[in-house]
Amino acid sequence: AKEMDLDGIALSFVRNADAVREAKEILGDESKGMKIIAKIENQEGVENMEQILEEADGIMVARGDLGLEVDMEELPQLQRRMAYLCAIHGKRLIVATHLLESMIEFPVPTRAEVTDVANAVYEQADAVMLSGETASGKFPVEAVETLDRIVRRTERYPGVDYASKMNLSSARMHLAAAAAQMASELQFKGFVAITQFGRGAEYISNMRPRGLPIYAFTNSARTYRTLLFCRSVYPFLLEDFSSNPEFTLEQALRTLRDREGYQRGEQFMVLANILTAEGFVNSLQVREIS
Repeated sequence: AKEMDLDGIALSFVRNADAVREAKEILGDESKGMKIIAKIENQEGVENMEQILEEADGIMVARGDLGLEVDMEELPQLQRRMAYLCAIHGKRLIVATHLLESMIEFPVPTRAEVTDVANAVYEQADAVMLSGETASGKFPVEAVETLDRIVRRTERYPGVDYASKMNLSSARMHLAAAAAQMASELQFKGFVAITQFGRGAEYISNMRPRGLPIYAFTNSARTYRTLLFCRSVYPFLLEDFSSNPEFTLEQALRTLRDREGYQRGEQFMVLANILTAEGFVNSLQVREIS
């Protein structure tokens, strides 16, 4: 993983937080930007999931193997508990395996599978992941297209509101929470985050603002890729990241106008630095497409 400069790794059968810490030690400081996703697949992992989540960047609900380790009637509430813990700690949640299992053999899913995918969206997962459907199934493209349609339709409706219980442990997280509330109430078109390491965009994503895209502009190729893990985030790579924050922000707004089709006068909530006499400070701004 280090040699290939991967953006993330998934650790299988994680039993406790020590496994995540050991992975971090092996990866070393040069791989600090690499995301570590812990796969919860056994009873010990279930019992220690909150401690695991403190060390990992997110959880993958690996329901195939987990379903063999716990009573099957426990799976729905375990998935929901993982969704809750990821939400309050601001970590990524990936729901995987058996989403559209019947599409390994057939071109359409069962109604129960459609509902299962929708429930993952209602639980506000960052991602849903196919496995056998695309690895060995007869209809891999159709499976992806079907998953996409279900997710897009379900995202139109409100889900669980776990994000409102999130632990806001820094001033910037409070700023992101305020941005999410203001943008929703004032009917802005979305968010713009100018970010080098992706934290600003992640913080807004953690608040789960419904129906509002988060456009993240960065000069880091790794940040650009890892932000794809985050729900509702659409990253852009800006090679010309000026030392003048205003220049970079104007460039970002032009990009939204020219590439995303936004019109003059449409408003966005912006999370970015501004330059003051005392240096760079975080700010919330309301900006228009010009």
